[in-house]
Amino acid sequence: MADKANISYPDVFGHITDTERVTIGMVQVALATRPRIVQAGRQFEVILLMQNTSDSPTEITVSLQLPEKDHAGKKGRFIMGQDKLVVGLGAAEVGYAMMPMSTMPDCAVGENYMIGMDISVKVSNPKANRVRPNSGGVAFNPQKVTDEIKEKIEDLRKLKFSTQKRGFLRATAIETPITVMEGKIGKPPSLQAQWVSLWTLENQEDSEILLDKYSEIIKLKVLPSLKKERLYEPLLAKTTETFRKAGYPLTPIEASCTARLMTLILEFAHPSSKYGSIVAGEFDVSGMFKMREKDKKAQLTDTSEIHIALPKWLQGYLKILVQDERMGGVAPKAIPHFLFDDLLTDALSYAFRLVQRDSGENLGTDEDMAEFAEIIVTKLKTKGEMDFSYAYLPLILGGIIVTDQVLFPNEKLADIMKEMRTMVEARENERNEENEAVFRMAEFVLAQTLKKYGMLDNRI
Repeated sequence: MADKANISYPDVFGHITDTERVTIGMVQVALATRPRIVQAGRQFEVILLMQNTSDSPTEITVSLQLPEKDHAGKKGRFIMGQDKLVVGLGAAEVGYAMMPMSTMPDCAVGENYMIGMDISVKVSNPKANRVRPNSGGVAFNPQKVTDEIKEKIEDLRKLKFSTQKRGFLRATAIETPITVMEGKIGKPPSLQAQWVSLWTLENQEDSEILLDKYSEIIKLKVLPSLKKERLYEPLLAKTTETFRKAGYPLTPIEASCTARLMTLILEFAHPSSKYGSIVAGEFDVSGMFKMREKDKKAQLTDTSEIHIALPKWLQGYLKILVQDERMGGVAPKAIPHFLFDDLLTDALSYAFRLVQRDSGENLGTDEDMAEFAEIIVTKLKTKGEMDFSYAYLPLILGGIIVTDQVLFPNEKLADIMKEMRTMVEARENERNEENEAVFRMAEFVLAQTLKKYGMLDNRI
């Protein structure tokens, strides 16, 4: 397994608040209210920020503690919906518990009402590793989370957090002061507690952390299993099923071309790949690992401006491993089942380049191609949306071009080419003004491929 001490986890906690850190168990905590000055009779929120410094899931039980009396000595002036919340904090996860409460309209005004939170931490794995130091870790880059999470984090940065301990013996309780000012009854309070996750290994949009964490599993288990003998049949079955469900069933040779293209993308990643980094490009995963090992600067931190492009299928696989590391041993089955769309997107990206090269047609910018690929993936999820143009350009055409690179010992290229000869012709009844350009491109690419092997006849 990768050395966890060398994995850089971002300090989301430190990005939100610079208050002194308090660690309970392996969880760093801080308390705030929103707002800090509250109106009597109005709802406000008690927020407990939590950052797991371990690589183990952790159960947190938080208990809200309110003043027994107001400054006038009256009891029951503070109201809460629930006094306890149990939260499951994932490995290295950062988030916050939000527990709404209110005061009675006649609560005495005044400062320094202390709102407390008692915190109990239970780590799932007693042998858990620490993945963040006491100082918090590397600087957090808010550009590597979604806009929604970024907005929540910016809202939290406006709050004043406290890590003031309650009493000397109760080291698991912290508190924060609030000020109550005159107010009046507002809307009926909604006192439902919530848990909001801000950062997990799964939801952050930067793959470098996961690549470091699971590098050994990828290198020793996943990549060596990416052989065409194990990949092609599951991908062929999934391709056939996907197009059938979309209402555009492929002929056996069309499905075969598509599956061979997707198989090739995965074979590019194999440690013994014969293609090399120039041909495989960003799909040469083994080459990428070698580059990282040779250049220590490639051991990226969250603040680095260097970025290594990873295939979509690998980005998806890393997140599968977060859920269950045992999935590293079943890649040939897991990829078609769980990551078909990701692999399809990779195959579309590669196929666009091939078709543009062999057809001589300008298919647009990289952005245009990426957008078109998204449309194809979406259409495959909606029955009746797929048609000849979206099936052939660039997917099946790309598969025609690379078929000779994914052959099996019992196959003869001449036999496959004979099947290809009439594959476009068989779709002639679908030809119309809208897809005429794609038909002509398909005929040209097919003719060029057959000509390459001396198998072009007068019908093309």
